[in-house]
Amino acid sequence: MTNPILTVDQVLTTIAGAPSQQALQDYLLGMVFANAAARAARNAAGPADKAQAFLSQWTNQLGSLGWVITHAGTGQLMSGAGKQTATVAERVESQAGSASINAAFNALKTLASVSTGASAAVTGMFWEAAADGGVMVGSVGQLSIGPDGPAFELATLTLQLDKLEMLKKGLIGWKAEPFKANSADALFAEVLAASIDLSVSHMSAVLQAEVFAAKRDELTEKVGEHVKDHCRAVPQNLVGSAG
Repeated sequence: MTNPILTVDQVLTTIAGAPSQQALQDYLLGMVFANAAARAARNAAGPADKAQAFLSQWTNQLGSLGWVITHAGTGQLMSGAGKQTATVAERVESQAGSASINAAFNALKTLASVSTGASAAVTGMFWEAAADGGVMVGSVGQLSIGPDGPAFELATLTLQLDKLEMLKKGLIGWKAEPFKANSADALFAEVLAASIDLSVSHMSAVLQAEVFAAKRDELTEKVGEHVKDHCRAVPQNLVGSAG
């Protein structure tokens, strides 16, 4: 793993290039604020509407802070049939079809294999924020600083965790049994393909610096002191408030 990794609640990104501390701090401020608003919307919604309420509020808040979507697409993935197995990560990557998304999942897989230290803190925060009961809503991708400013590319997955099953060898053959998904490792486990109930939103966005600058002081007042509680990084000293 060569690029730094940053988790802000349910959003995990690799970091491309060498963004300034100001750029990282702006990203953190905005994402922590949008995530908090999304959680409030989810908590206020009925059981069947929680995932959609979260995503709608999250994207709306990011837009209000100056994040302009440059590419977007959503797909419901085919589940497979028979005894075919697959991993959730493979299914997300097949839909997103992006080198950046694939690299981010490779980094997440490496981190998820480590049970202690900064790596475990990154994957632990990601999973705990993304998995809400039987449903997971989380984003994996890349944050970069290009000629137009900070930009991200994310694959946001909505996954029915309580439907996942795995094949187990029984006395008279193979049978499907519930798969208990309790960590980020679950995204890389071979499960019954027919049990993967998953939709993926693939989104790229760039930040309009002047829009965000006009809101920076207000955001700092609202969430600035809480940023350190909502982000983890590898390396730990990636940003002053992470880790």
